[in-house]
Amino acid sequence: MWQAASTTKLHFLRNTTPYIFRSFSASNQHSFTVSYLVNSCGLSPETAISASGKIRFENPKNPDSVLALLRNSGCTNTHITKIVTKLPSLLLVNPEKTLLPKLEFFRSMDLSGADLASILSSRPSILRKSLKKVLIPKYNFLKSLNISNEDAVKVLKRSSWSSSGNLERTIAANIAVLREIGVPKSHISFLVARYHSIGQRSDKFSENVKTVVEMGFNPLKFTFLNALQSFCQMTESTRQQKMEMYRGWGWSEDEILLAFRTCPQCMQLSENKVTKVLDFLVNKMGWQPAVVARAPMLSASILRRGLFQGVQW
Repeated sequence: MWQAASTTKLHFLRNTTPYIFRSFSASNQHSFTVSYLVNSCGLSPETAISASGKIRFENPKNPDSVLALLRNSGCTNTHITKIVTKLPSLLLVNPEKTLLPKLEFFRSMDLSGADLASILSSRPSILRKSLKKVLIPKYNFLKSLNISNEDAVKVLKRSSWSSSGNLERTIAANIAVLREIGVPKSHISFLVARYHSIGQRSDKFSENVKTVVEMGFNPLKFTFLNALQSFCQMTESTRQQKMEMYRGWGWSEDEILLAFRTCPQCMQLSENKVTKVLDFLVNKMGWQPAVVARAPMLSASILRRGLFQGVQW
């Protein structure tokens, strides 16, 4: 009886010992990872515990090499804390083969240490993108549009631009539409660098371009870009709601169109802000709605500067 029980116990121990060892080993590994994230990367214990669920390492060799490269690129302890918090898996990449070439690529764009550190800490996921398949091709495409290095970096930081999708095809088609109607090259470069609308679906973009032209905007003028951006950011229903709002203040169709041509941004203002300004100018100052419609820049200026009590930016 004892022999049978002993055999059973021995069998149990043989089967469970590897499991106990693995659990002990995993526990030590987890403890080391958390300790490293707190002491070397500046994460809070809570954040470190959460991050350790995504990464595990047994020694500091690789993470230390990653942190050294980041520091050599201008990252301070604060930058490193932000980077590791957002992208803890970066500590596991191959420092020399994966991380260093990307850092050298960004430095080749004339980025100073502080600027590069700021970019990496604000959006470290850019370091996950393939250098050969994503970053370099997209950068070369942007440079072909005569965009400065500074603007190229801003564009690459956008999630849509640094994705692996072929956004260039859409951009190229939209640029062709703009060139066809005579938009200056410098304006196109500005649009690509500053506005997301250039990446809008090509058929919708062409439709918005046509609408803006039909409204009387000159493609050679900068107000054309502002109007196009306004239209690209609004759905048709939103646009009609804005029109109805201005009609409610006594503006005619021609007056609304005049205001929009003079100051395209007036179509992007919220109904609450527009109501406050028009209430001030019409009801308190005694201006006629038609007069306000001919001076929409004044309304926009009042909003920007907060020139009267009750309107807050």
